[in-house]
Amino acid sequence: MFKGTSIEQDPHFSDKHEKLKKSMTFPENFYQKVDFKKVNIEVMRAWITSKIIDILEVDDDILVNTIVGFIEENGNETDPRDLEIDLEAFLGDKTKEFVEELWSLCQMGEKSKDGIPECLKKAAEEREAKERREKERGRYRSKYRRTERSESRERNKKK
Repeated sequence: MFKGTSIEQDPHFSDKHEKLKKSMTFPENFYQKVDFKKVNIEVMRAWITSKIIDILEVDDDILVNTIVGFIEENGNETDPRDLEIDLEAFLGDKTKEFVEELWSLCQMGEKSKDGIPECLKKAAEEREAKERREKERGRYRSKYRRTERSESRERNKKK
């Protein structure tokens, strides 16, 4: 009979990350894998960027690239539980909400034909419509300014 401690009993050899993962609770959809070949990563990158700006109030390219890199590196083996644990230091109490929303969007993107979740398509369409309206306003304003300048010149000539 051997005396001493087993690997599970010795804290020097245990995987702290796995222990932490087992001690936390996660949503059911975290246990469903995503085929990231079917997800449009660039659209997800844009969403991640805007969400990080909302949470941190700073454009943090390094964090965005870390998240996208985590997904690209792990591919279909990406585990949102690991992502949540890794992001905890950066996003604090907003981490859980962020990863839940990200994972749900990835699952929706996987199911769509073009890899883009429907809700992000609508947001993109709204953003494009807003840009078109602003562009039209800009054209109207510049046309108005040109008309105003030419009228001003004519008034100055008459004097």
